[in-house]
Amino acid sequence: MKNANAIKANEMNQLSLNLGHIEVVKINDQSKKDTMNENKLIYPISINYGKKDWNIISALREFLSNMLDTKSKYNYRHDGKFAYITDAGKGLTKKDFIFGESTRDGSMIGQFGEGLKMALITLLRANRKVTIKSVGFTVDVKKAYSKAYDSEVMLLSFKNNTVSIGTEIIVECSKKELEDAANLFLDLNNEMNRVDENIYLPEGRIFIVRLDTNKLPNTIFSYNIEDKTMTNRDRNIVAADRLQSNIVKILNNAKNQKVAKEYLASIESDPTKYEYQLPINPKNKTNWKKAVKLLYKDKAVLSSDLQSDLHAKMMGYHILRNIPLHVSNLLKNLGVKLSSDVAKDYKGQSLFEDNKMVYPISTDYCSNWTIVDAIREIIANAIDTGTNIRVEHRNGKGRIVDSGKGIMRKHLIFGISGKSNSNIGQFGEGLKVSSLVLARNKRAVSIQTTGYTYTPSIEKYDEFDTNLFTVHFVKNQKTKGTVIEFDCTEDELEMAKSLFAHFKDGRKKSVTTSKLEVFFTDAGQIFVNGLKTQKIDAIFGYDIKDKSLVISRDRNYVDNHKLAEYVANFLSTITDEDVIEKVLTDWIQNSYLFEYKLNFNPSNKTVWKKVIGKRFKKSCFASFDDKNNFIAKQAGYEILRNIPNSVSSIFKVSGVESADAIAKKYNGKGIIFDNKIVYPIAVDYCQNWTIRDAIRELLSNSLDTESKVTISHKDGITVISDKGEGIAKKNFLFSSNRKTDSRIGHFGEGLKLALLVLARKGREAIIRTKGYEYKAVIERDREFNADVLVIYIDNNRKRLGTDIQFKSSEGEIEDAKKLFIQFNKAIKEIDKDIYTPGRNLFVNGVFIENIDSLFSYNLLDAKKVLARDRKSVQMEMAKEEIKNIISKATNTKFIEAFFNCSNPYKLEQTLEIRLSTSVLSIWKKVADKLFPKSCLPTMSDYDLAAIDAGYRILGNLTHVQAKILRQLGFQLASDVASLKGDENVVKKRFNPNKLSPEGKVRWTKAKKIFRKLYGNDRTRMIEIVEEFNTKVVGDDVQGYYHPKNKGVYIHVSLLDKSTVPFYKMMGVLIHEEVHHMSGAADRTREFENALSDELGKLAEILIK
Repeated sequence: MKNANAIKANEMNQLSLNLGHIEVVKINDQSKKDTMNENKLIYPISINYGKKDWNIISALREFLSNMLDTKSKYNYRHDGKFAYITDAGKGLTKKDFIFGESTRDGSMIGQFGEGLKMALITLLRANRKVTIKSVGFTVDVKKAYSKAYDSEVMLLSFKNNTVSIGTEIIVECSKKELEDAANLFLDLNNEMNRVDENIYLPEGRIFIVRLDTNKLPNTIFSYNIEDKTMTNRDRNIVAADRLQSNIVKILNNAKNQKVAKEYLASIESDPTKYEYQLPINPKNKTNWKKAVKLLYKDKAVLSSDLQSDLHAKMMGYHILRNIPLHVSNLLKNLGVKLSSDVAKDYKGQSLFEDNKMVYPISTDYCSNWTIVDAIREIIANAIDTGTNIRVEHRNGKGRIVDSGKGIMRKHLIFGISGKSNSNIGQFGEGLKVSSLVLARNKRAVSIQTTGYTYTPSIEKYDEFDTNLFTVHFVKNQKTKGTVIEFDCTEDELEMAKSLFAHFKDGRKKSVTTSKLEVFFTDAGQIFVNGLKTQKIDAIFGYDIKDKSLVISRDRNYVDNHKLAEYVANFLSTITDEDVIEKVLTDWIQNSYLFEYKLNFNPSNKTVWKKVIGKRFKKSCFASFDDKNNFIAKQAGYEILRNIPNSVSSIFKVSGVESADAIAKKYNGKGIIFDNKIVYPIAVDYCQNWTIRDAIRELLSNSLDTESKVTISHKDGITVISDKGEGIAKKNFLFSSNRKTDSRIGHFGEGLKLALLVLARKGREAIIRTKGYEYKAVIERDREFNADVLVIYIDNNRKRLGTDIQFKSSEGEIEDAKKLFIQFNKAIKEIDKDIYTPGRNLFVNGVFIENIDSLFSYNLLDAKKVLARDRKSVQMEMAKEEIKNIISKATNTKFIEAFFNCSNPYKLEQTLEIRLSTSVLSIWKKVADKLFPKSCLPTMSDYDLAAIDAGYRILGNLTHVQAKILRQLGFQLASDVASLKGDENVVKKRFNPNKLSPEGKVRWTKAKKIFRKLYGNDRTRMIEIVEEFNTKVVGDDVQGYYHPKNKGVYIHVSLLDKSTVPFYKMMGVLIHEEVHHMSGAADRTREFENALSDELGKLAEILIK
């Protein structure tokens, strides 16, 4: 296993963890299924999300990608059942597990930042165990079954750990799966060998930012492209339009001679290699020239004409034939000469003898030519005469007749041709080579032309000890034209004729310009001056009137770049509507045809728009978001997918809209037809909605009419009736509603969503209202394999109000009613919009969700706070309204509970509350009662000084409580106390007046003696301490000298305890004073000397 940056085992001990388990956890508590806290995260998306494009190897790829992205030491291994993928990076954050969030650097492999989440979903779907342990937390990955969703989703549980560095991921997989995933990375792949920067062997693979992204067949090398925009989100498609330019750049910058050697090694054996079709111009030509020299030892030339080739071959040169155009240009640039350049020095004998011509070439020259190829050249010569020709078969012979000027003897010399214009046989060697091929295959040939009759044959020449091609000639009386007869079958002759446009009659249609002819038949067949050459995948067949398009002597390859220029120019100028329609429609069956790889811009856009208007009248571009495609389909649009760039740009100019634009028109709306309304949403929209939620919305809509509302239930059928204005068809469009203020169902979507839920659950729902009757059903859309909601409309004679009828149980009705404050007697209001018990959040009187709060709140601005699914709130908006409610609260029990709460995570303690002026006095009264003579801490020496001054420090308040107390005028410790400079030493002072009578006597006597010894100023610097700060002075300290303020401190226990001898107390005072006198610390020579001197003085005083 390749581990160039591997972590040593002992370095990774702290990253080890126990494997977690994948298990199904049932979620039965409806109120908790969508919650997320810092220790648990539920993904409300299907486990099958990404199933089409993601597998185990894709998941492992993402983990390895994360490992490499840390750019730290890493390790990956397999123990027979599990893969261990470890790095020593900074670790993941919980934010990395949220879709749409990532802390990853955009320049790394994992550019989209969603791979980690998709990998976990993929592994859960395959029932593979996985555990992640990173810095500070361990992630346990489980499937969670939601009864409400009736579906499995992913649940992540976070547990604190003590890991301080790196991440380790343990995955259940096979060793081969891990190896296959690792082999996708250049950094981990043992098979890929670096040849040069971004160039590797073996061939055929394209890496994007060092990640295997696509296969490119028939290449010389594999390539790494350091451009993350070259691939898609799923990392399996490469941007083909920029691939060539990137590879050209890489090859041009190559420095290693091996690159040049490998490139040149196949130019003859496999000229179709991908790189040979690219125009490269290496910067380091020296190494390329060295490679040429190593391969050919300066004895290689490019083929120019057959005679020069023969002469160069006889001079010991290697002839490079059938070399692709761009390779030929490269070799010329590297100094490789043409055969004609070196053949000038040929010293051989003349090719002519008395009645024959001998060609010093091997008889297997052009060994790949067939009889059909030979006949092709003979026909080409006849056509080139520009006269009427006959091609016929008689008695086992082919016969080709023309009325041209005839063939002169010099034209039978290789390198000399009678062609001076751009006719088919541009190389001028066809007649000679075809004669050689026929003779080699023992096919008798006779060429009767003006003045001579020529008979080709293969004859043995002892001088060369080989068979050579020989043409005998005799004079004749013919004065015009040429007749060539040769042995062949009728099929061979017909096959040769089929290679020429000249013989193609009865075509469906063709379009002719000055430079080319376009055929609707023979799709993909390329003719050059009427001769069939190369076959490609294309919409049309083309006959290009440019002999230079052919780049091989065998006439089977054309210059694709030049062909592209001709066709692109044709497409840019064409006005034929039949041609335009085929270009605009054939991509539907095959978007990879030749024409769609070209960049062309129609000069006459009017005719293109006309064709698009007829054929794609109601079509739109596919969106990356299949939801938008679904909406556009429901709106009656044809979805155009995988459109080639060239056609796509024409569609855009012609005004074809995108599915995104169509979806924007209908998003959140229904599409009204004559007798129905179709909702372009999948039936699993708001999948978390229950029957209770649906009934809640129906009841809300009726209550919002502010008319009399009745609820009846009989035989499993519930009817909710009101006397309102009724429901019009437009009210069934999403985002179109009959509500004009912030009532219960603020979006106006509740009614539609309720019908969706009822229909989805098989609860037949019918609405009878003023003028109409509506019935909700689910119908199948086969293209998207999805069900959609359809509401059928019928006329109704009802003139007032609305009756909503649906199937339900009586218990479901009662359960829904409990969601409303007005129906729930357990909910008590203690202040405006504040209720008990706590933990409930209402919007316009309807329960929405549970919150971690002391009290319950009713929010009135539904439009701001409700989320679109109407089962949760936008918490930041909700907090703003709750802050406003609390800021006006006057209930003293509420205020007391607020100040008594010590949990900083309760909702009320997380809000930045600014009390209204009108309630300040009430809050102040409660606060003064709860916190008499108290102040707020400063986290400094002032706190100790305030305690000395008799104040209570409110040190356990939440941030919010402290800010409100400041609003109420509570002072800081620094406002109520002043510093003496010894607060870091003295934790609690002692008032001498509190000494016992005996203690007071001892204290008075001690000060009298101290004053006599050291004077009044020093006596005033003595203080009694009840408690020292042991963190500064140490434990069990009885006295202390503070050099900062030159004070002497004595512990009260020495004064107030009769068991402590008086001399000991005086000894402590004198000891500390000696610190003042000497300026030295305990256990120093200076202090010991000063103490000895002081004892001597005291002895002297005692003697006197």
